[in-house]
Amino acid sequence: MKNIIILGSNGNLGKAISNHLLLKNKIFLDSKFSINKLLSSKFLNKNNISCVINCIGSHNNKNLFFKSNFIVPFTISENLSKVDSHLENRLLFIHISTIAVNAPYVKGNLKSLPLMTLNKSRIKYDQYEFSKACGEVVIRKNLSDLQNISTIILQPSNIIFDKSLFLKKLRIFLFLLPIKVNKSLTIPLTPINFLLNYLNS
Repeated sequence: MKNIIILGSNGNLGKAISNHLLLKNKIFLDSKFSINKLLSSKFLNKNNISCVINCIGSHNNKNLFFKSNFIVPFTISENLSKVDSHLENRLLFIHISTIAVNAPYVKGNLKSLPLMTLNKSRIKYDQYEFSKACGEVVIRKNLSDLQNISTIILQPSNIIFDKSLFLKKLRIFLFLLPIKVNKSLTIPLTPINFLLNYLNS
């Protein structure tokens, strides 16, 4: 049995992970304790926490992209870096990001944009991908080369839950418009069970 902190426990992903890990572990949720308390050296040591899983993030509310996907990971990782030297045991920090950070987060190709300082133009980028990428950057910066904390950043594709609204809509779409689909085409999906099985290890 491990003692695990789950951040973002009120979201769909956080709830699924909490319910799954609760069977064999002692779980501490940010719905019952403040994040500052959970990430304090006193709490981490007293409860012998071995893992912190960050599920906080927004993918459909543009107003929350900057705060949830960048500011929150920055604050969490900064707090953890400050308590690192005070920890009595090793701690694993798992941040659940997205495969989208590996895609070019501009509509177009950023690498092919010529440098024209006198001819300014607005770069059209995907705010979600950009905010998640920034979140990963600050986590790597704050949590690199620490004494007691190891970090894993997971980059799943679209996470599909057991009763996924996306799958229902896809079935209806294919039923109403039975188009012939090239079998070589794939949709990047990560079933929730795959992610949960990884966390078990």
